[in-house]
Amino acid sequence: MNTLRFVAAALGLPALTWFIGGGLLRRMGALDAEEWFVASPGIGIALLAGSQFVLFVSGAHAAFFGVLALGAMVALSSWLWRTRAREGPHVVTLSELSPAFAALASAPYVHLLLIQALLPIYYGAGWSFDWWMHFDEALVFLGDKPVTTVWAGHYSLLSRTPLFNLYGAFAMSLFGHEFWIFQVASTFMNSCVCGAMYLVVRDRFDRRAGAFALALFPLNVWMLHGQWFTWPKMLAAYFGILGLHFYAKSSTLRSADSARSSRHLRFSALFLGLGILAHPVVAVYAFALLVHARWLGWRDAARRISLSEAARAAGVPVALLFVWGIWGVSTFWSSGFSASNPLPEVSSSDPLAFFYNVVASVIPLELVSALSSRSALDPKHFYRGLVDLYFSLFTGCLTISLSLFLVSRVRKLGVRAVRQNATAWLEPANSSVVAFLLIGTSGAMALHTAPHIHGTAHDVWFPSVIVLTAMAWAVLAGAPERLRKIVWCS
Repeated sequence: MNTLRFVAAALGLPALTWFIGGGLLRRMGALDAEEWFVASPGIGIALLAGSQFVLFVSGAHAAFFGVLALGAMVALSSWLWRTRAREGPHVVTLSELSPAFAALASAPYVHLLLIQALLPIYYGAGWSFDWWMHFDEALVFLGDKPVTTVWAGHYSLLSRTPLFNLYGAFAMSLFGHEFWIFQVASTFMNSCVCGAMYLVVRDRFDRRAGAFALALFPLNVWMLHGQWFTWPKMLAAYFGILGLHFYAKSSTLRSADSARSSRHLRFSALFLGLGILAHPVVAVYAFALLVHARWLGWRDAARRISLSEAARAAGVPVALLFVWGIWGVSTFWSSGFSASNPLPEVSSSDPLAFFYNVVASVIPLELVSALSSRSALDPKHFYRGLVDLYFSLFTGCLTISLSLFLVSRVRKLGVRAVRQNATAWLEPANSSVVAFLLIGTSGAMALHTAPHIHGTAHDVWFPSVIVLTAMAWAVLAGAPERLRKIVWCS
């Protein structure tokens, strides 16, 4: 019985989500087939999570009204799949989608699902509230736990934005209120980020580089660490990077095709808003793109976004955030937000923590400390240092071999060629990626005002790390095949 439920959940949940999201998104127009395939799960996740929230707030009978709401969404999506728009933007069809791309983009989900089956327990039981708590919050949205539940002494339901947990609750309402069902839902959500990363690389380089990065993503230990836990970091990165992709396209099209540019800007705002509902750190990256938009408008008046256009783009995401905020304030009027800070260490500020965390994010300090100790080598300290290797940006994510390859690449090109290539990154779409990386990373790191021995790359600036690493993989894709194998295997 459990085997059948697992197969139903593992196959049915992604298919249902993509079907519902794809039916609506294909009628919104202005997307190519790959964008449609990658973005459809995000729309489906938002709709199904939203239906779960409505059922939770209304107190409706979950079994009856849940099936009714799901049936209505499936019926609407079926109608949208069958019909064509008589006028307006092009409506994408399945025949335009490459089966090879669909298979490559779906492979990370299958890979991650099989890894989940091999994990007897997650590393990190000492901070289990950071991943187990999401399952518990999903149980609150199912009515299995009280709204007033407190975790780890001070975390409440408002300590985490709800999108990830609401979708997990929806999955459990269909297949059973058990942790492994929540894991399946989490695995699907967290694997979606691979496709968003592909779109950014594809538009900055080409499809071959994007496919190369997409193939490497599920094999990177740092990326896997962020994906296999039941937390919303990778879902937030998915929405944030999708927001970056559509904003970059909007900025490119602004002077040539204002209608398509506005449509892409609305997509960007929607996905950034959904990202904030998955994890608040996406707000910092949304701010980075807002700063870029202001800079771009100052530099070229033809690319300036009007207030009315900005208001139309921000309308839906602001409304969604407003609904969650109003419900939270009305429910936790006396103690909600004061006991719901997702960054409790902010109260102990250290002016040097920012710089310490920069170093700790790129260098495995705990391993350095264990090896440089004058006393006898402590096995526990050494083991923690080895674990720290995959938290570090250079050793765990970019890897030493890839970092050395990038340095040699710069040296081979020469200073003049690097400067010439750098000017291309001042173009609207490319400079938006630069702003996303520089401003987004700095702002995310500023959220942590206490030093962390493991750094904060895996904690708050994971969207930046994914984009930066994807760009590095894209550069590697242009190297000779033998060199690529040496860099990746070493």
